Amino acid sequence: MLAQGGNAIDAALAAAITLTVVEPTGNGLGSDAFCILWDGSTLHGLNASGRSPAGWMPKRFAHLGQMPERGWETVTVPGAVSAWVDLSSRFGRLPSLLCSSPRSATPSKGFLVSPIIGDLWQTPAPSN
Repeated sequence: MLAQGGNAIDAALAAAITLTVVEPTGNGLGSDAFCILWDGSTLHGLNASGRSPAGWMPKRFAHLGQMPERGWETVTVPGAVSAWVDLSSRFGRLPSLLCSSPRSATPSKGFLVSPIIGDLWQTPAPSN
């Protein structure tokens, strides 16, 4: 990204986008995103944490003794992609960052999976 004329924001976003392919369990499209950014003169903060679905009101959870740890009631609307778009448009130099991200780690070319991640991907999730 830097070689294409981009800045640190473009490079960081390209890395995050690439990670959705090569390490989707650690940084996926369904993630949230947070950023504290110093632009050289002003400190900016971004909270792109997922919101609850619009139809979910407190009474939906009133019968529960605590918030559930699994199931649909634990899912929020992801905020990562909106954060990437906002950061790219406000602070990036490259147009259309999502279309110009590196193609070096695509499924069609393959990529190395780290031993730890390989082991985790082979381990089944606990069932209830």
